[in-house]
Amino acid sequence: MNPQRETQIVAFDNSSTTISPITQQPQERDYPTQPPATEQTTSDVRDLLSALAKRKWFIAGITALMAIIALLISLSMTPVYRAQATIKIDPNERNIVDFDISAGAKGYQEHKEFMQTQYKLLKSRALAKRVIDDLELESTLLDEATSKKAKPFYADFIAELKEKIQSRKEHSGLSSEQLDKLPPAELAFLKNLTIEPVGKSQLVNIYYQAKDPKLASAIVNSLTTNFIQMNIDRRIEAAKNAEKLLRAQLVLAKSKLQEAEAKLVKHEREKGIINTGSRNSLISDSIEVINKAYAEARKLRIEAEADYRRRDKSSGAIRSLDNSVVQALKSDLQRLRTKYQENLQIYKPGYPLMRELQNQIRTTQASLNHELKLVKSGARQDLKARYEAALQRERELKRELAREKSRVLDSRDRSLGHNTLQREVQTNSELYEGLLQRIKEIGVAGDVGVNNISIVDTAYDPFKKYKPNTKMNLALGILLGLMVGSLLALLLEHADDRIKSVEDLKKLAQLPVLGIFPNVKLKGSNKNIRQAVLVTDHPSSAIAEAFRSLRTNMLFATPEGIPKLLHLTSSSSGEGKSNTAINLAIVFAQTGKSVLIIDADLRKPSLHKYLKLNNTTGLSNYISEEASISEIETETDIAGLTAITAGAYAANPADLLSSNAMLNLLKQAADAYDLVIIDSPPVMGLADALVLSNRSSATLFVVASHETEKKHILGAIDRLKMGYGNVIGFVLTKAREGKKSGYGYDYDYGDNWAENSNIAQLELK
Repeated sequence: MNPQRETQIVAFDNSSTTISPITQQPQERDYPTQPPATEQTTSDVRDLLSALAKRKWFIAGITALMAIIALLISLSMTPVYRAQATIKIDPNERNIVDFDISAGAKGYQEHKEFMQTQYKLLKSRALAKRVIDDLELESTLLDEATSKKAKPFYADFIAELKEKIQSRKEHSGLSSEQLDKLPPAELAFLKNLTIEPVGKSQLVNIYYQAKDPKLASAIVNSLTTNFIQMNIDRRIEAAKNAEKLLRAQLVLAKSKLQEAEAKLVKHEREKGIINTGSRNSLISDSIEVINKAYAEARKLRIEAEADYRRRDKSSGAIRSLDNSVVQALKSDLQRLRTKYQENLQIYKPGYPLMRELQNQIRTTQASLNHELKLVKSGARQDLKARYEAALQRERELKRELAREKSRVLDSRDRSLGHNTLQREVQTNSELYEGLLQRIKEIGVAGDVGVNNISIVDTAYDPFKKYKPNTKMNLALGILLGLMVGSLLALLLEHADDRIKSVEDLKKLAQLPVLGIFPNVKLKGSNKNIRQAVLVTDHPSSAIAEAFRSLRTNMLFATPEGIPKLLHLTSSSSGEGKSNTAINLAIVFAQTGKSVLIIDADLRKPSLHKYLKLNNTTGLSNYISEEASISEIETETDIAGLTAITAGAYAANPADLLSSNAMLNLLKQAADAYDLVIIDSPPVMGLADALVLSNRSSATLFVVASHETEKKHILGAIDRLKMGYGNVIGFVLTKAREGKKSGYGYDYDYGDNWAENSNIAQLELK
């Protein structure tokens, strides 16, 4: 090793570095097994939107194709016009007579059933037959039934050509057997008829579709007119049937009336009853008057008895309030007592004046008690007298009511059966007169023809086609195209197994992504030669800042900090591995550290091209004992950075890298330099990377965005683990989202390698 280099070492680890021959095992690292649910969901949505945005032109193409198909289909269809009329159906039918000939809608269920019946009548074959006969549509409907296909927009042009070549067959040319096999004209008519009730109303919209707008409006107007006429005919027929039934019932009622009158006359003759219509009424009125008087007397008796029982003791006190003598005695008594209390403050009770006052108080109290007794006795006698008078009146009225009831019973006994015969005669008479009146009314109603259906809006010739709806079909085509295009785009994206983002890497191997570098293309460079963008050429660029960020992340990549022997590899060639190794070595050298970069890719070396070094003598020469370490070390133009190129072509690179000479070189380099970076061949298909990973402190795995397949990464990681390589993280290169992250460069890293040692010239603009 160069002695001068040894004096520049500022070791990351004061302990010496020991490297054993392909036996060291990687250090265990704890990484989260699964990201939080919120982050995972956000990532999935972001990936979905990213996949759709990436294939936006594919989706746009599918959408345009579906829109064109929808437009062509719409143009190829024969225009169909739809006419509309609106009628009102009144469930509660208006009648000239005082009763309904037909059943009207009374309740909600009956109303619903009535309206459903009307809808069925509007689509009945009987009504369709009337319209067909009215407008002579049978031949027109038969022509539509025999037509196989709808006429496209170019049908008129083709028809003109056919007329010049041969004559067309007329409908009359069909045989009778063919006509018998055709469906009835009514079914073809009803197929184009639509009945649509207007919600929460008595209005009904009637639609008919036809190729001729005038025919469509004529059919709808004829349908409404014939429906009204059919309803009137139905009512007239119902009136005739009702009149016939009523006349039969009238004959029967007349015979019953005559029989009842004969029985009544015979009964009056046998019982000697002269029916004046007044006696029974007088008796009834008398009983009613007496009954009311008895009820009133009974009420007064109950009130008098209650007052007598309740006010027996309190009536005297009440009357005393109105007695002037009692009130005067109470006043004198109160005055004497007041005077006695006032003198008591001056004289003793035994004083003559006080004794005289006491005598006066006793005399006045005795007079008051005597007067109150007289008042109470008089009040009790008055209440008793009132009660006895009310009781006597009640008894008299009760006896009178009993006598009147007896008179009524006697009258009923003598006229037994007479009232029954009278009621029978009256009932039969009313029934006969009612039937006679209804027959007259039905005759009037049948002649007038009252109708409960009215036309609100008649149909006019539609000026706008109903089908096909080109705008709607075009919108559906666009929508279907977006759905199909998005689905196909997602399927293609799912079938694409390449790494596209940092999240893909994290989910794949549960290792951290330590660096992200955008896809940078060199302008004006030779595209047939792989070239690298050096951070020394663009120190202020975003990509240079990205490498400095990777350098910072390496400080925390392992518990010991930056590994002394850092190995860079990838699953396949062309993923930016060498470019990453060179620029990482440069950013570490720019911090004042001594850095050695070794080109261990003995199959396709590239370090000498990027750093413009001579590759005559290098690593292969040292391992083959053709040169010493000092002879293969080359100082670069970058301060602190030393390089060892691959050297001459080697026949067995894996054997050379597994040799003790390579082990000795790495041991001496780790002792002499702060950091040793090894650029190795890809993992897949080669054993070189496995050997170098085992003999290094840590391995950085380089992945090219939108190029490297996931299965190749997993296979490479598994191979490195089998070789006990310590993979500490990923570096994502050629990231297409780099521009959105602030990277301003694009670079192109081709797969063609120069087999000679000429230096590739950078031509950056």
